[in-house]
Amino acid sequence: MELLEEWQLEPRPEEFDVDVVAIATFAAIRNGIFVAFSVGNSWPDEGSLVNIAPWITTVDAGSIDRKFPTRFTLGSGEVYIGQSLYQQSPNFTGFAPLVYVPQCLMSDTEITQLVKEKILVCENAFVELGMKVAKSRGVSLIRLNGNYSGEGVIVKAFTLPGLTLGYFEAQKLIKYINSTSNPRASLQFDYQTVIRETRAPTVACFSSRGPNFIQPEILKPDILAPGMNILASWPTETPLTRSLKDLRCAGFNIISNTLMSYPHIAGVATLLKA
Repeated sequence: MELLEEWQLEPRPEEFDVDVVAIATFAAIRNGIFVAFSVGNSWPDEGSLVNIAPWITTVDAGSIDRKFPTRFTLGSGEVYIGQSLYQQSPNFTGFAPLVYVPQCLMSDTEITQLVKEKILVCENAFVELGMKVAKSRGVSLIRLNGNYSGEGVIVKAFTLPGLTLGYFEAQKLIKYINSTSNPRASLQFDYQTVIRETRAPTVACFSSRGPNFIQPEILKPDILAPGMNILASWPTETPLTRSLKDLRCAGFNIISNTLMSYPHIAGVATLLKA
């Protein structure tokens, strides 16, 4: 279950009388049709949101109270809780050496040399990198959130034992690796979904932000709806990830995108109108 995280920057909003989306949706509203659109996936840059006409319900993407916890134990005895979608039994369950590569910047040859029987730790790790690590007989892959992502953990469907750590624990892990000559860790997969532990939603890291530069008097976005780690139906003929080497298929996927958020609001509106 892959999360579509290869975001494309949205175009900057235009004046309402030349914005084709604003014009078309104005006609829809005049005919009694409710309109809900997403803010876009331009990450938290100021004024990056789109679909800001006042007659459009502009929807931000937020987190939900669903987690997929996995325990990560350091050689020092500290235990961190990350998140993972891995469902199989790991081949290796003991402690393994940690190797940290900032931003995962390495060639395929370097991967082969570095990760054998080790746990690779880096930022921005993706599913195809996990495949390369597994091919090189690496034990696991730990994906670290950067300061942009913060504690908003977007779970990844790695093909090997792997997890994602939030920003604060990621920084602690890097500090541990740099403070010892023999950094080690082990992973314990609980294979469960935890709900109702997080009450208040947070805005997703990838979700575009206000303010409304075209009409500052009109506050945008209008509302927040679930958009991170959403269980969604998926066409079985389509691979779960964007990697050309990933041949896995399924009827459901876990998606993080503002495109997941506004259908929730459209559904609520439909229910109320009914």
